[in-house]
Parts: sequence; C-alpha cells; structure tokens
Amino acid sequence: MTEKLLIDSLFLMKDKLYRFAYRLLKDEDEALDAVQETMVKAWINQRTLLEADSKEAWCMRVVKNDALDRLKRRKKRVIEGIENNYQLKDEKLKNPFEMAAAEDDKKNIANFIAMLPFKQQQVIHLREIEGYSYQEISQITELDINQVKINLYRARRALREKILNTHAYGL
Repeated sequence: MTEKLLIDSLFLMKDKLYRFAYRLLKDEDEALDAVQETMVKAWINQRTLLEADSKEAWCMRVVKNDALDRLKRRKKRVIEGIENNYQLKDEKLKNPFEMAAAEDDKKNIANFIAMLPFKQQQVIHLREIEGYSYQEISQITELDINQVKINLYRARRALREKILNTHAYGL
C-alpha cells in the first residue's frame, strides 16, 4: 500500500473515528484532537498498520485508547448518550404528532443507553450505530468475542425492557 492509499483510507474513516471519540469524550475539540492524534500515530506506525488485519479496527482501538486516556486526565466519568446525527429507522413520519413521538423515543433511547454499563454502551454503539462486526468490535474494545456477544445481548435486552415499560406504562 502506498502512502497515497494509506492517506485515502485514513481520510475515509475519519468520520467514524470522530463519532466514536465524541461519544466517549462529549467534547468536540477533544474528539477532534483524539482523531488527529490517531492519524499521527497511524502515519508514524505505517508498518504496523499495514500488517493489521483490519486497518479500521486498528485505528478505532487507537482512538478509543486515546479518548480513555483523555477521560482519565480529566478525571470525569463519561455518561454516553446518543449523538445528534443518530437517525431512527422510521424517518418518513407523516404528521407532527408522529414526529414528536419519534423525538421522544430518540431521547428515551439516549437516556437508556446512558444508563447501561460502560462496556455495553461501547458495544451497542459500535454494533448498532457504526455497524461493525463482532470480530471488529472485539479488536476495537480488546474484549473476547464471547464477551462482545454477551455485552451486546445484555444491552439489547435491557433496552428492550425499558422501551416496553415506557410504552406500556409511560414511565
């Protein structure tokens, strides 16, 4: 892979890296800094990156580690929510009532995800929002693939229960 191809592949994944860093850091500037630091590390470690099975997973792991380091330095606990550009699958709503209900659902889902344990938040974001495979999530989070599946199952189950309770009881 030439330098140009490496630059092109890094450019294509920058948005995913940013979204993931932003979800962890909840700060635009710090997320941009984390992505920039990842790009610099990718450039410096070109050989390692070229040998990696998945260049994207390698970069996601680097941005995750950088973001977690930034959180430790800040000494704040991150509570993740759902990013502003998260779209519900039912986007073709016809009237204002349906649009308001969808917006409420979006806020509820964001709050429910924020209540999940950190590993479950990470895994559900990477799988459901970013669309990564179990293997890629395993590489990014440095969890065993079975742990990824368990955390994803538990996160989905908890979200389903909370959503059903909200719709059934209005809680």
